[in-house]
Amino acid sequence: MGQTMPRRATRFYLDVGGAETRPAGGTSISILQATAHLRDVLTQKGYEVVYEEVPGGQHEFGHWRSVFGHGVVALTKDWK
Repeated sequence: MGQTMPRRATRFYLDVGGAETRPAGGTSISILQATAHLRDVLTQKGYEVVYEEVPGGQHEFGHWRSVFGHGVVALTKDWK
């Protein structure tokens, strides 16, 4: 179903830790690989995607908060 849906005017902001390289959730891919793949799929579908890897970042508060503001700015840049 999702692959045949028409594209909507939606903007995405994705960030991931550069050190998120361990397999996640019982799969053989890492959070870093999964997030990069999601970026690629969304971009191929024509969506606007801002993607940021936090150097050395892992799945913890101290790392994602360093780019939280970047996400807010990226998602609201056209708000009037």
